[in-house]
Amino acid sequence: MNIGREYIPPQLDLEKAASINTGKRWFYSFASCPLEYIYDVNPKKELLVALRERGVDLFTFVHRNFLNDSADAMYSFHKEVENYAIMRIVSYSEWWSSTIKKRERQSVKKAKKSGVTVKKVIINEDFLRGVQKIYNETPFREGRRYSGYGQSIQILEKKFGNIGDSDILGAYLNSELIGLLWITFGDRAAMFRSFVSLLKYRDKCPNNALISEAVQRCAERNIRFLVYGDKYGFIPSLDRFREHQGFCKFPLPRYYVPLTTRGQLAIKLKAHRKLEYSLPLPIERVGLRLYNSASRILPRSIWYQLGEE
Repeated sequence: MNIGREYIPPQLDLEKAASINTGKRWFYSFASCPLEYIYDVNPKKELLVALRERGVDLFTFVHRNFLNDSADAMYSFHKEVENYAIMRIVSYSEWWSSTIKKRERQSVKKAKKSGVTVKKVIINEDFLRGVQKIYNETPFREGRRYSGYGQSIQILEKKFGNIGDSDILGAYLNSELIGLLWITFGDRAAMFRSFVSLLKYRDKCPNNALISEAVQRCAERNIRFLVYGDKYGFIPSLDRFREHQGFCKFPLPRYYVPLTTRGQLAIKLKAHRKLEYSLPLPIERVGLRLYNSASRILPRSIWYQLGEE
């Protein structure tokens, strides 16, 4: 099996999310669904057999219990809990008047008064060069080396070449792209795929304007849940920003299905978990600072060989 490439298995009930991500961790290989937050994952026997035949030792998926689905009790696989940032959307007007506070509403209004406009982008060379400019503004974001820094137009063209059922929203100031939000829609839920803006225009509040537009589009599609991402609790400033926008900490069960003896051993040795979920939170935060420092010091080529990208 070519670890790191996408494998499209038969009998995967994900329709629009039919790809499986594969990778290598420690002594075993694993597979997961990239859009597991917005589509139900049904680990049928055919899928598990197909993955095992291709050298995968462990299959992992998230159960979307925020939908109030009782199917969680049906799974007997090894289960652990991970924290995600999820927003429940009733309507845009409810989000505007009740979910967010006055300060956030003022930020959205400030963006508009500053001349920031948000619209669905047209993916062409101008857009890709605008994205490249945002990515290349700084090699470090959130205290660590930023994986988007230095990407070529060819890589970005491939990245945005097949976006599926998504809207890529652009925040513009005087026709200049200053921020983007890639939101993908699924079954009763949507998720952010990419969310970044130019730091030099932070005072124009483009991020607030982008989230406002994203909530509006979800409400129009009758999407009731919006997933920002995981790793809740590791970057306090990011957690506060998400909470101010209406996202809440939500624990989701992640299941691990061992397909081989090595997969079983990985679970037994607790080597199956992401590093950030393996230690007590105070120790994890210290480790995160060390991790961020290492990413800034090590040469970019070496850092990516260690698995950052």
